[in-house]
Amino acid sequence: MAEKIVMPQLGESVTEGTISKWLVNVGDKVNKYDPVCEVLTDKVTAEVPSTFSGTITEIVIQEDETVAVGTLLCCIEEEKQAVIPGESKPTAADPYEKTVDTTVQSARQQRYSPAVLKLAQDNNLDLSRIEGSGIAGRITRRDIMQIVQGKKQPKDSPVSQKESPSQSSSQAAPSIPAISLPSESIDACSVLHATIHQTDEMIPVTGVRKTIAKRMVQSKQEIPHAWLMVECDVTNLVSYRSRIKDEFKKKEGLHLTYLPFFIKSVAEALKEFPILNSQWTDNHIIAKKTVHI
Repeated sequence: MAEKIVMPQLGESVTEGTISKWLVNVGDKVNKYDPVCEVLTDKVTAEVPSTFSGTITEIVIQEDETVAVGTLLCCIEEEKQAVIPGESKPTAADPYEKTVDTTVQSARQQRYSPAVLKLAQDNNLDLSRIEGSGIAGRITRRDIMQIVQGKKQPKDSPVSQKESPSQSSSQAAPSIPAISLPSESIDACSVLHATIHQTDEMIPVTGVRKTIAKRMVQSKQEIPHAWLMVECDVTNLVSYRSRIKDEFKKKEGLHLTYLPFFIKSVAEALKEFPILNSQWTDNHIIAKKTVHI
């Protein structure tokens, strides 16, 4: 019996989502609650779990496609085990089920959250050498911070240790093919133009980057841009932060910056002057009752 997996509503105001990555292929067997794909919305990136145990028979929506909530994503042939009268269910664990569980767990360990990827990139860390403390061994933000702070050490590199960093860095860089031009037509601009085209690199754009770029262009086109600068004496704020930052770091494990204080100030100002928290339409000005930052 074929069952359907549809696009879930991942938020109250979310009406559509983009399939950023499929975690299964046609013919794969999945268990109930196993993730089948990753969905990107304007607010979150979330995994869509399977609501049945069975075999993937069809994938309807391809990666990077945006569809509305309730759209069919894939079909699963549900497995139903026939119960033979008089035959008791074995109590020992099935070796096949153990293999499947191990495979699923290993696959989950290869997926990282955007925060983990950003921290690893900023600190030049190899995620394959880090042991995760999250569910099913998943690497969390806390694992990265412990390594950065020296509280935890990464595993030995699975790559062969025979090649030292100095050896790898001493390898010759790929040479640029020579540019053959008639001597009478050679000038600085033509040589530079040819060199740039030979060294161009195509970088794939992820769903998150696409959404950020789209929203930035939209805000520039739709929102009037203006700014006003006023000097303010924040001596007391600097003193207060200096007094509590060590205690905050010890309690929360994070550095206390000035941004939370600025956000608090903006929120209070918008409550006191609601006209600043308004939206222009063709015939009306909508004064917002809530503050969203």
